[in-house]
Amino acid sequence: MKAFDSCNKLETLDLSKSSFEYKTETYFDGLLAGLTNLKELNLSGTGIGFLPTVIPKVMNQLETLDVSHNQISWWKREYFSNLTSLRKLIMASNQIDTIHSSSFPAGRIQSLSTVDLSYNPYSCSCENLLWFSKLLKTKYATNKFKNFPKGYLCSAPSAWEGRMVIKTPISDRYCLLTPVISLIITSVSVGLLLLIFTISMVYRYRWHLRYFVYMLRYYHIRFQRLVHDGCDYRFDIYLSCSEEDVDFILENILPRLEGELNLRVFIPQRDGIGNKIDGIIENMDASRRVILFLSDTFAADHYCEFETSLAYERVLNERRDLMIVILLEELKVVNVTKTIHRVLNVEEYIPWDGSEQGVDMFWLRLIKHLDSPDEPRP
Repeated sequence: MKAFDSCNKLETLDLSKSSFEYKTETYFDGLLAGLTNLKELNLSGTGIGFLPTVIPKVMNQLETLDVSHNQISWWKREYFSNLTSLRKLIMASNQIDTIHSSSFPAGRIQSLSTVDLSYNPYSCSCENLLWFSKLLKTKYATNKFKNFPKGYLCSAPSAWEGRMVIKTPISDRYCLLTPVISLIITSVSVGLLLLIFTISMVYRYRWHLRYFVYMLRYYHIRFQRLVHDGCDYRFDIYLSCSEEDVDFILENILPRLEGELNLRVFIPQRDGIGNKIDGIIENMDASRRVILFLSDTFAADHYCEFETSLAYERVLNERRDLMIVILLEELKVVNVTKTIHRVLNVEEYIPWDGSEQGVDMFWLRLIKHLDSPDEPRP
């Protein structure tokens, strides 16, 4: 189509509200190529989605360009380079969301007397609008930009939707700090989550972890004793019981063990000093045998369970009859931990019976265990 081929002297052309929605670059090349002296061109409301490249190619005399109320969202970097005579640019109500310094040649905006880029869906981010935001905040923006400032609003992000561009914090400093702040917030958030997860796991498995750590120390102590070929024990018996059962032990058991049988007995509640866990490891390893007095309160005590686990490990590693299990009362099923269950299955326990005949039978069985030879198991 070459409707204006013979109109090379035409200076004003108004094609507003024409239907150019589906027209191509080729169509506009044929339509406008002959308008070399055109000074005013109006393509507003025509439905175009791009700026025809024929305009900067042939219209170097163009002073006014109106492409408002269309679907234009972008244009080539060098598009306005040849339009050196342009003084009035109207691109209001399009789909422009991004304007960079490269959107216009250096100084082109300053050379325009009127610019209308209002009512476009601007994406107010450092990446998309830093240069334009700084431009709108300059002194001459009020006179140069039409519909300023209320016509220049953010459509994104959602937190700034409807906010005037000049009211956003977008600036060189803000855009420099934003990635750093985002990185810091992300790092701190991940760190806090990991810390909370670690703390919760440590708290949940705190006794397992303490047991693991102190078992390592226990093996170290055992290794040192083997290296130095130490066979002497400071105690004959390490006696493990709950706090609630201590008085009973001191009144009914200890006098015969230390008095009549002349045994050296270590009781943590009576003899322990310093860190209790450290004392358990050091003094149990320094004892020839371990006696466990099981009860419901014993089963609920974490220190007692640790002592049970340590004694059980010694039995497995040293393969000796060094553990004697005494059942002070029938344990409730809910109180039988895995460790205590293993001990009761492996060792033949001695029940306590408070009757006269029962007490005699108890001591016969206990003395028999104490008198058994301290020899390795097969």
